[in-house]
Amino acid sequence: MKLHTFYRLFFPVALFYFGTVLHVSAAQNDEYENRTKELEFLNILPIDQDIINSLDADQLKWYQRFNEGVLFFDGWQDISQSIVSQYPIEKQKQIRRFIQRMGIIIGTEWSKDNTVRKIDTNQLDSWGDSLKEAANKDNGYLTLVLAQIGDEVETLLRD
Repeated sequence: MKLHTFYRLFFPVALFYFGTVLHVSAAQNDEYENRTKELEFLNILPIDQDIINSLDADQLKWYQRFNEGVLFFDGWQDISQSIVSQYPIEKQKQIRRFIQRMGIIIGTEWSKDNTVRKIDTNQLDSWGDSLKEAANKDNGYLTLVLAQIGDEVETLLRD
């Protein structure tokens, strides 16, 4: 499946899937709005408010850890930056959007309780290692790895 087909088909389904009625506190809402302004300034895809509203306080904490990283684990933001930098300037915006969408989908699923989530920490670790290794090769291989991970994520969430 081609990258553009994957994210055109999968992202709307994921948005619908994650768009529940749980709400975050006003402080978290303010933090989200400030972060969104930061991201827009940096030309990074802002996260849809419905997705953030679908996360409870504990899930939001885990989602932030996914993005920012923790001791011994790089966050999605750092991994994304290294991936995007491997592409020519004219392709970076497209790749950045794909990676960000994939990060939102993966991170929000991983942040769920262990008993219900379909993406676990071992998968994150494996995908992170694959992406880091691919980033050190040509961007054709990197694109292939991104597509493979995207396909895995789609399969996991569909089952």
